[in-house]
Amino acid sequence: MVAGWDADGDAIVFYEVWDGNGDGGSGYWNYRDQPYGAGQALRFTPEQTRYLYFHAAQYSTRDQLFVRAFDGKDWSGWVEFSLTTKGQ
Repeated sequence: MVAGWDADGDAIVFYEVWDGNGDGGSGYWNYRDQPYGAGQALRFTPEQTRYLYFHAAQYSTRDQLFVRAFDGKDWSGWVEFSLTTKGQ
């Protein structure tokens, strides 16, 4: 993710991501070497994106992930996407 703008031209101030899988064996978001498991929302600025990655599970799995953006006034709706990893 990078800095962006909403439909009104407002700059994005924050992003939030979360992992919708709840099985504990799935992958997880990692921010500055801190894991964020299923159900834990993670908020960060566009500049902090460089510290964020998705850590794959030990086996092939498909994770349901969500992202939304904040323009300083309102949050967007959550956008869902899936990510299939091949494991480590």
